[in-house]
Amino acid sequence: MASIKEDGFLDSLIIDYTNLILGQRILMKPSKGRYGEQGKDVVALENETTGDYCSYVIKSGNLKEHLDGKYGILKQMKDALFIDLEYEECKSKKRTVTVVHNGDEGNRSAINTFEVKRVEFENVIDESILLRPIERWDIDILCDKLFPNWEILEKNEDVRLYYESLQRIKSITLESYEKYHLLIETGQISNEECKDILSEHFKVIGSITKNYSFNK
Repeated sequence: MASIKEDGFLDSLIIDYTNLILGQRILMKPSKGRYGEQGKDVVALENETTGDYCSYVIKSGNLKEHLDGKYGILKQMKDALFIDLEYEECKSKKRTVTVVHNGDEGNRSAINTFEVKRVEFENVIDESILLRPIERWDIDILCDKLFPNWEILEKNEDVRLYYESLQRIKSITLESYEKYHLLIETGQISNEECKDILSEHFKVIGSITKNYSFNK
């Protein structure tokens, strides 16, 4: 889970988890740019009758590296809470935010900053429209939520492609290592030959990475 570098792939997992596992309707999916519309990467309708919803702010990596800035977690979290959705069924309805990142905090300062802002936003927003306190799903919480449901989630095409690409990279890496090791043992390899083997190896991996990119 921590090795996922593609934001699109992580988005896809959260969409499937909320839709297939939690049974919630997806109202919004990520825009093509780096910044979700009005702070919302993914929005799920939690209650069809009342219009309650949750906005998911999703980042690949640790908390610290995505905390600040125009496209940072704090800015998106604030926008998701205070800017109404354009859907009539959700205008002025109860809402909350879940911040998702597939890494740890990065450092103690990052988690302290996040918590201060989280409390600040929750205190400012009208209690009548705060569905529940803001949540943060780090790598540990993500694993606890996703892995027990992996049999369902792995049917997702992005998940299948991702793991297929990992298996191909693993196979090519082992093959190159064995070839390199054999040549070293038998004294058949020169520095140039070694460079050629490694060069070919990384060309193939680069091709796989390009072909299986989820940010097309």
